[in-house]
Amino acid sequence: MDTVEKERQDQEKIEKWKERLTRAISEHDTFRANCAAWDAQYNSTRAVGSNIQASLPISDRDRVSQTTKDARQVVNLTFQLIESQIDVTVPKPNVEQCEFDDMDEQAETERNDMIEGMLTYMGDRPALERIVSENERITKKNSLCIYKVGYNPNFKAHKYIGTIETTNPHPVNVIPQPGVFKVKDMDYLFHIENRTIDYVCRIYGEEWRDLIDTDGTEHANIDDLSSTVADSTTDRKNNKVSVVECWYKDKDGDVCLLTWINDVIIRDIPKFFYKRDEQGNIIEFDEIEVKPYQITKTDELGNVTVEETNIAKVPAHVPKRFPFVIQYNVPKEKSYYGKADPDIIYDQQEAIKKVLSNHEERLMKGQTKIFVRKGSGLINKLNNSVTQILETDDPNGDIKVVDLKTPDQSLLEYFNVMEQAAKDALGVTEASQGRTDGGANLSGKALETLAANTAGRLGVKAFEKNIAFTELYQLYYDFILAFYDDRRPYRVDGKDGKPMYGYFDKSKLIKQDDAGEWYYPEYSIRISIDSGIPRDKRSIMDFANNSNKLDPVEYWMLADSVGVPMASAILKREQEKESMQQQTATQGSHPVDQYYASLTPEQQQEFQALSQEQQIEIVNRAMGGDINA
Repeated sequence: MDTVEKERQDQEKIEKWKERLTRAISEHDTFRANCAAWDAQYNSTRAVGSNIQASLPISDRDRVSQTTKDARQVVNLTFQLIESQIDVTVPKPNVEQCEFDDMDEQAETERNDMIEGMLTYMGDRPALERIVSENERITKKNSLCIYKVGYNPNFKAHKYIGTIETTNPHPVNVIPQPGVFKVKDMDYLFHIENRTIDYVCRIYGEEWRDLIDTDGTEHANIDDLSSTVADSTTDRKNNKVSVVECWYKDKDGDVCLLTWINDVIIRDIPKFFYKRDEQGNIIEFDEIEVKPYQITKTDELGNVTVEETNIAKVPAHVPKRFPFVIQYNVPKEKSYYGKADPDIIYDQQEAIKKVLSNHEERLMKGQTKIFVRKGSGLINKLNNSVTQILETDDPNGDIKVVDLKTPDQSLLEYFNVMEQAAKDALGVTEASQGRTDGGANLSGKALETLAANTAGRLGVKAFEKNIAFTELYQLYYDFILAFYDDRRPYRVDGKDGKPMYGYFDKSKLIKQDDAGEWYYPEYSIRISIDSGIPRDKRSIMDFANNSNKLDPVEYWMLADSVGVPMASAILKREQEKESMQQQTATQGSHPVDQYYASLTPEQQQEFQALSQEQQIEIVNRAMGGDINA
């Protein structure tokens, strides 16, 4: 009976959440359709107007006829302008204390450096760099991108188990709560991925194979932007199923997770981020070994006892937010979704396709007309593939060829107007694309100013990226406090470009308040203002090669700091060469010049004000000889 009752409760629960998912998907489908249109526009679709997506604006003529032909060729302005804005740099975190103990300044600095070093190390991982490269294009194409943070307890290293992982689900696969615009304000949201049955069994357990093996894919079209019908035939052949994650908050505001496949609940974990023991009971305190300290206790009779212990009981940290971070391209008010670049320049891209295709057709067919006399029967014998034949009553002779071509610069002018309109809308200039305006003769300083102005215009999107990474690093810190109980190594770049190594240790992080209670201190995490400065070795050496202000010693000192092979040996040789040149110059100079070079700037001014005889007399006394000899 208990089993039957549990099955009934599970069925009621999954039906309730499936109903909410259906309503959420119905509103989310409009966004998915737009993503399909924007993706096609980015990938040089030849479809024009209504052939792309009926919800996008088209002209009245095209709407009535519905016979708009595909473009003959595409000048892909969308791809060009999006790729010109790609910035694959990973913003660096800057950690600051919210409270500072002047009596223990060294420990405070150590805590700060430890947290910042660990977060920087997590931001420098190749997996995150790959995600940033993908999300840069997803954001600009689809108006937003998503970072999802999770903890993998099955990861095993030599000295520790478990690791924090970051993924980037496509915005189409994450379905928000209808009517709520910010993730932090949502009561629930859904994440759907189509996975193979082998993958599901590897992650969730082999015991689920028999329950899900015969079912098809419930949301087959989630991976195909162009699909309009949920056809599960293809994914059934590929042995795939839809894994639906429902993230929701309970009455206490704690994050819970319900995961199902078709009608089978494979994971139902209330208060998902809480630590649990082997019996599944919630662990409320972290026990951390520290230096011995005293605990004062008072019983019911008022007797006071003092105990000494080296185990600190700290309230376990529990993340309170959904593990999803949204980065917007251009935010849009009163909407969960943002503004996509293809949507902004849609009109210009469509106009260019139509006009260029029409002009190309005119060039292909030509403007040469052939006139034939009626009744001659020649109209059916001439080839009409390139030219146009007009039948007249009585041209001079049976056949007459007339060239109607006239010079026309309007096409080029129209194209330039549409291209400039698209660039103005996105804030992209020639300088940002690595090109100069062919009609303008600009100096190097003018080009630098133009590039700086462009960077300021595009800085709005960079600001959105910094906001997203601020939230991402804050989420990382939540997960570090919650799950990294053992020491974790990290490596960061030092001030001289050489690696620095350290460990994140929670025992060094905890502090005691005035009542003797242990707690995890709060830290403010933001993005460094210099995050846009290139820090890779190639960029640094390019700067050195293009700079005319570095002498050989300074150049090879910089090369040695970034680890250029054999740079240290060349630096030593350059330093020895410079030292020999200085010695030779000093030995061959006049004694008065040698004495003058040893003076301070103030003394040099006083020395120059003296007459030559006075200068010689001073130098003679200083050097103990007759310099005239």
